[in-house]
Amino acid sequence: MKAGDKFKSKHFKGTVRVDRFLKEKNILKVTVFASPTNHWEENWNLEHTVIGFTRGDYSYLKDGEKDHSRDDDKPNSSVCHPFLGDTI
Repeated sequence: MKAGDKFKSKHFKGTVRVDRFLKEKNILKVTVFASPTNHWEENWNLEHTVIGFTRGDYSYLKDGEKDHSRDDDKPNSSVCHPFLGDTI
């Protein structure tokens, strides 16, 4: 996982974009897009998000899958996470 990655949840519609990691505070800053014009920022617990991926609650968007996000405001930070891959 890295800044800019997008994923979906099986519990709600829309797209989640990873914006930034605050590893020392265990916070994942995300933007939730219900539609391209309806979105908001949230702080998620990084550890709980990792668990959500392992349980199948979250999955990365596949090529061609509906993406509700906008690309005009880009995320700005990434950091390494040993479980999710080279960069998160």
